[in-house]
Amino acid sequence: EMICLARRYWQHHGIGLTAAAERIGRELGRARETVRYTLKNYQEQAGPENQLFETERSGISSGEKKQILRELESDEPVKEICRRHGRSRSSIYRIANQARAERYLEEDIDYVFNGEFLDEDADEKILGGEGPEDRKPASPPAQPQSPEDMDHYLRALYDTPLLEPDEERELFRRYNYIKHKLCRLREELDPSRYVSSELLNRMDELKDRATEVKNALVEANLRLVVNVARKHAGPRVGLFELVSEGNLCLMEAGESFD
Repeated sequence: EMICLARRYWQHHGIGLTAAAERIGRELGRARETVRYTLKNYQEQAGPENQLFETERSGISSGEKKQILRELESDEPVKEICRRHGRSRSSIYRIANQARAERYLEEDIDYVFNGEFLDEDADEKILGGEGPEDRKPASPPAQPQSPEDMDHYLRALYDTPLLEPDEERELFRRYNYIKHKLCRLREELDPSRYVSSELLNRMDELKDRATEVKNALVEANLRLVVNVARKHAGPRVGLFELVSEGNLCLMEAGESFD
């Protein structure tokens, strides 16, 4: 029971040996030194992957933090990562969370603010129910039909119906509000202290949702990019090159649309 409590305190609160021994002693009605001896003895006998607390060592570089995060995100066995870096399982996850927090703090997240984002019922008003990004592609393809002389990939873009003006406004409204929520959560990050997986996972969910909305905006307007590109394509500039450039411009425009 002492071991389970100590592991929980370290993983969820970053509490080390001495503080954990005092807290567990109070909780279980045991002498602090008895608890400390038990935990320290376990720590000395356990392998690197089963350590309760990170052992004292020199600071870790930003590069090593990022490397540990990459290894975790590549689904490499945690036991192997512990062995390679000489750290406990809990330490590996704590360092990975620090790297995730630093990545968010380095990221440039721009959005167009609206006063309604601060309303108490903003979530319900703006994100409640299905949005335009949730609609299914038209079947059969929306009119006008794609040109027959066009490449199959470009013709497939015409399967996504154009957005109505109110749908486009609603998507931009949702997109900016989601990024507003993401920035508010980012203010809670401090990589120098314990960073909870719960907070980072909530941020990941918001980021994924923002990407989903942005993709819906881009995909619905790619047909227009193709139409313009066809008018200007010629021997010196190919159609695919113009579509690619137009797509990049479309994504950049989405970041600043009010």
